[in-house]
Amino acid sequence: MASSKPGLFAREATGLVREVGFMLGVIVILSHVVGLGWQKRVFQFSGPMPLPNDMMPLGLPPMFWAFLVCGIFVLITGYAAGYVTAAMPRSGGGYVTISRVIHPIIGYIAGWLMFLAEAFSYGLIGVACFEAIMIFFNIALAPTVIAFDATTLFVGGLIVVWIFAI
Repeated sequence: MASSKPGLFAREATGLVREVGFMLGVIVILSHVVGLGWQKRVFQFSGPMPLPNDMMPLGLPPMFWAFLVCGIFVLITGYAAGYVTAAMPRSGGGYVTISRVIHPIIGYIAGWLMFLAEAFSYGLIGVACFEAIMIFFNIALAPTVIAFDATTLFVGGLIVVWIFAI
């Protein structure tokens, strides 16, 4: 008898069901793009001396133009990711599509890099929230210039992440 050898991407019943629809996909993409960036940068760039109106392109602030330009790239990326995901309706995220289109090792590395990027982003958001809390706290009590060292930012960000993880 001839035994058939399964292919590289043989699918067996795993019970995993892909449940990410259009709205959840849009929410996930927007939550990765509109996160720390606008919260921290808008505060920094609109601080004590905002840009005069006559220096703004078409009368709109530079942050608007930055979001517009980046939004175009996000739409293109979201469309491409949606198109590839629709062509391969399997659960597994970017690993499945990258491993099938490029190579399984590259998909494995990309999957871990996406995981690490997500973990690091939570740490950076925690540090930024701690920094904003301390800046607003000091502005409310006594408007002074403050500077944090790396250890203080790390511990404060860790506390913020710990509080929100509970």
